[in-house]
Amino acid sequence: MAGYDKETGPSLYYIDYIATLHKIDKGAFGYGSYFSLSMMDRHYHSGMSVEEAIDLVDKCIMEI
Repeated sequence: MAGYDKETGPSLYYIDYIATLHKIDKGAFGYGSYFSLSMMDRHYHSGMSVEEAIDLVDKCIMEI
């Protein structure tokens, strides 16, 4: 689940099968997540620009 608050900015959460909510910085689901999460672990950082984020998404797509 994702959202945006004017005070805190964007947020991303993972809800598991028993409805436990976890705040996360990055996420991927399905079989492709095995490949894309490793790319995100290597290249993601909290102060990314929009261009850097788009480049990372492109790298994940190419890896999958």
